[in-house]
Amino acid sequence: QMYKNNPLPDICGRICTHKCETACSLGNRGEPVAIRWLKRYAMDSIDGEDYQALIDQKVVKPAGASIGIVGGGPAGLSAAYYLILMGYQVTIFEAYPEAGGMMRYGIPEYRLPYEVLDKDINFIKQLGVEIKTNTKVGEDISIDQLHADYDAVLISTGFHQGRSTRTPGTEHEDVFQAIDLLAKITKGEEFKVDEKIIVIGGGNVAMDIARSLARKQMQKYGRVDLTVTSLESRDIMPADEEEILESMEEGILFYPGRGPNQVLIEDGKITGLKTVKCTRVFDENGRFFPQFDEEDVLVIEGSQVIEAIGQAPDMSYLDAYSEQLEYEGRRIKVDEYYQSSLKWLFIAGDIIKGPDVINGIATGHQAALGIDGYLQGVAKKKVSTIDEALHYARTYEEKSTAVLRTAVERLGRIAAAGQNGDSKRAVEGSKRIARILTEKEGFTERISQILTNRNSRIHLQQRLSREVRGIDFSLVEQLPELNGTPLGTDSAVLEVVRTHLRSGYSLYNDLLKLNDNKELEFTFEQLRNRHDAFVRMM
Repeated sequence: QMYKNNPLPDICGRICTHKCETACSLGNRGEPVAIRWLKRYAMDSIDGEDYQALIDQKVVKPAGASIGIVGGGPAGLSAAYYLILMGYQVTIFEAYPEAGGMMRYGIPEYRLPYEVLDKDINFIKQLGVEIKTNTKVGEDISIDQLHADYDAVLISTGFHQGRSTRTPGTEHEDVFQAIDLLAKITKGEEFKVDEKIIVIGGGNVAMDIARSLARKQMQKYGRVDLTVTSLESRDIMPADEEEILESMEEGILFYPGRGPNQVLIEDGKITGLKTVKCTRVFDENGRFFPQFDEEDVLVIEGSQVIEAIGQAPDMSYLDAYSEQLEYEGRRIKVDEYYQSSLKWLFIAGDIIKGPDVINGIATGHQAALGIDGYLQGVAKKKVSTIDEALHYARTYEEKSTAVLRTAVERLGRIAAAGQNGDSKRAVEGSKRIARILTEKEGFTERISQILTNRNSRIHLQQRLSREVRGIDFSLVEQLPELNGTPLGTDSAVLEVVRTHLRSGYSLYNDLLKLNDNKELEFTFEQLRNRHDAFVRMM
């Protein structure tokens, strides 16, 4: 069950941002359900035999089309997992010595142990996914070659390039990018670690490098002398609260709400960082537009500066294709299934949604569905979440209720006129439909309540699995109507009603397949069974 909607459950049990816990309704009355820790406990409890049984159960012999994936991070691994289960041949091209992307080369081992990362990756490899490491697209193999060799290509490279503040003095040799140092730590490469270090940034990457360097300072000097400064004030720092608190416990100092003004250099060596008070990070429209009080100056002492203000992707390997793609602002334009304007090319992960493991997993899954639809020549589903499917359910209920009302009126007129000897059947049919109508009038309200229920919102937004991707809920909009239709006999009217009721049974039976929520499952099962009874009544 854990692997049904998440191919990287071990990883998520460690580093998931657990936003679902923030939205958990139990948090209003106490502590929310600790989803991340429960997931971690569940995965830690699986022994070797159970783990192998999971693999044996899922292995599908690849056949047919082949997919090339650029990047072995969360999006690439997620897409590979779902595509291999669909029966495709999947190859991942990873530039680094090992797969994992920024999960391995951007997150310290103390937060995400390598054995945990490897466990999830090995699971995917044992399903049949081929991972070619030390293979950089653009150098070892071209995007042109991938296009020629594979039926579809997915780009899922991460943000491996650090961004600079461009503060005067940041060109100094002792100013480093956090993301570069984190990669060096993973690779076991040596680099300079000074006694006094300044980290610029307030996100999780800043916390990761600060805590990693604090450990190295303790090993080398027996003490920690490291300061973190950020534009954001303490209450709006984007890093996880637990990461900030643990950093403080480890002896790291914080100067939040300050912007870098100049890296101070004397005799060719860094002596500190001049900062000014940040009075505003964003403008009234939420756009990044920092403002400063130049009179409020604070100098932070240090001989080494680390920038951790964000990362950017390297898209140079796209070559001439970059000019053929369509863009939205600075980002490549894709549809809801992450298909670009070049139909064979799909793009997911950091490049589209920004650096976030959970978004990477989700976009990889959705891209896999898109690739499957593209290769099978199947039109994409109009529905991607239960939430959207329920809007069709509400449309169905409103439409079918109106049809039932009209049917009662039509049959009443047929009975009164005694046309074609249908009078008796029309009366009986009218009575049956009237009984059904009494129940049906409450179904629209029930669906509306589900759509507006706060407790079900997160569940409703979950992406649909591949198993149900062929369901076409839009069929409910194509059901026949009675208004303006010249239906002269009771049998013709009753057949339209039966069509609606049978469609209702199919609709709720399909909705029942979509969800794992017990409360919704009970509701959909009730509605399906009632429509089954309605059909038998007719």
